[in-house]
Amino acid sequence: KATALLQEDAQIACWNTRDLITRADHMTLWDANGSPVNLGPRTVLVVDEAVMSNVQDLSDLCRLARENHIAGVRLVGDTAQLPPIGSGSLVAYVLHKTDFAEVTKNYRAQIEDEAVAAAMLREGRGIEYLQAKDSRGLLDTESSFDAAVRAAIQDWAQVVQRPEDA
Repeated sequence: KATALLQEDAQIACWNTRDLITRADHMTLWDANGSPVNLGPRTVLVVDEAVMSNVQDLSDLCRLARENHIAGVRLVGDTAQLPPIGSGSLVAYVLHKTDFAEVTKNYRAQIEDEAVAAAMLREGRGIEYLQAKDSRGLLDTESSFDAAVRAAIQDWAQVVQRPEDA
C-alpha cells in the first residue's frame, strides 16, 4: 500500500525493492498502465527506507543496476529507524565509512508540530514527545494494559470500517 501511495503522490513508477528485482529478473516489470518498463542509462533507482534493506536485497539491486547500465542508485533513509529484518544493514555500515547528505528539516510533515514531535523522538526526547502529544489532545491513556489493548482494538475497528476515501 505504501508503494502505491508513493507512486500516486510522486507520479513515477514505484515498487518495493524485492518486487522490482524479481520482476526485472523475470522481464515482467510494467508500469501502472501495463506498459513494459525498460531500465537503462536514463534510470535512477531511489531506495526509500534503505536502512531497512538487507544485504541480499541491496546486493541484488546493485547487480540489477550493473546489468542494466542504470545511471545511479540513491539510498534514502533514517538510521534511527528500524533495522532490516534480513541479515545486516549495509546502509548503516556505508554511512560510517563515507560522506553523505543529511536532511535536517522534515519536509514530509505538513504540520509543523508533527515535524517538531518527530524530531523529539529522533533525538530520544520521549517524555517531551508524549507531553506535546498530550497537550494537543493526541495521547490516549488507559488505567491498565488490558484497557489500553481494548481501546486500541476499538479504535482500529472503527478505522477499518470506514470507507477508504473518508
